[in-house]
Amino acid sequence: MLVGDAAHPMTPLQGQGGTQAVEDAEGFRIFLKPGVGRGDVPDLLRDYDSVRRPRASQIQENTRQAQDKRSAEDVMRFDKYNWTYPGVLEGLRRVQAGKAVVDF
Repeated sequence: MLVGDAAHPMTPLQGQGGTQAVEDAEGFRIFLKPGVGRGDVPDLLRDYDSVRRPRASQIQENTRQAQDKRSAEDVMRFDKYNWTYPGVLEGLRRVQAGKAVVDF
């Protein structure tokens, strides 16, 4: 499994490559729940992906848009999204409830 910039390379405009690596690593705690066995791995990987892929993809888009020197409002909106993350377990709870991991 790839994490961080290897999984979702970012332009360097918002300093998010390293942050995504940390968030990806935190996401592995999904595998530490009590009673997790080998047979649970495919479902857990799907759960992990349902939280991490949309978030990292939005942050990639935010960094692309940041290079266009957006307005102060856009920059603040990007920053709010980029730096607000509830963690994989809460993110999964939100996704399963049909909500966004982070409101944008």
